[in-house]
Amino acid sequence: RRPVSEKEKLSITEKRRKALLKEFDSLLLEARNSRKKIKACRKEALAAGFEHCYKNERYQDILVLSEKLNRKLMENNAEINEFIEIARIRTQGI
Repeated sequence: RRPVSEKEKLSITEKRRKALLKEFDSLLLEARNSRKKIKACRKEALAAGFEHCYKNERYQDILVLSEKLNRKLMENNAEINEFIEIARIRTQGI
C-alpha cells in the first residue's frame, strides 16, 4: 500500500535513506580492505553515500571508493562523477 500521511512518507523516506547509507558504508569498507575492483553496486547507494560524505566533508572517503569502482559506472552517471571531481578538487586545495 502507498503511504497516506506526510508523516508516513517521511518515515519511509528516512528508512530508505538509512538502508542506502548502510549499503554505502559496506562498499566503503570493502574498498578499503580489498584489492579487487567493485564490479556491481547500486547507483542509488553510491549517490546517497557520496552526498552524505560531501555534506560532512569526507572527501577522502569518496576518493577511496572511486578508485575501486568500475570506470563505466562513473562515466555513465553524471551525478556520481560530479561528486568524485569535487572531492578531487577539494583534496588538492585548488
